[in-house]
Amino acid sequence: MDNQMQMRMAEQEFELVTELLRKITNRCYQKCYDKTYESGDVTTRESLCMDKCVLKYFEVNKNINDRLQAASQAKIEQQKRVEEFQEKRRRKKYGS
Repeated sequence: MDNQMQMRMAEQEFELVTELLRKITNRCYQKCYDKTYESGDVTTRESLCMDKCVLKYFEVNKNINDRLQAASQAKIEQQKRVEEFQEKRRRKKYGS
C-alpha cells in the first residue's frame, strides 16, 4: 500500500470519527441540556445525562460493529465451504 492510499484511508477514518463525534454531541446535547439556560454552568443532572448518553452511544455502536463483523465472518466462512464443495465436485467429476 502506497503512502497516498494510506493518507486517503487516514483522512476517511478521521472524517468518520469526526462525524461520529458530531452526531454524539448533537444527539446528547438535545437530550441532556436544559434549553431554558437558567444556569450558566452545566448542572450535575446535565453532566450525568451527557456521560450516560455518550456511554450508551459508544456501547450501541460497538454492538452494531461486533454484529456486522460476525455476520461478515460467517459469510466468509460460508463462501469458503461453497468453494471447497465446488472443488471436491470438480475433482470427483474429472478424477483428479
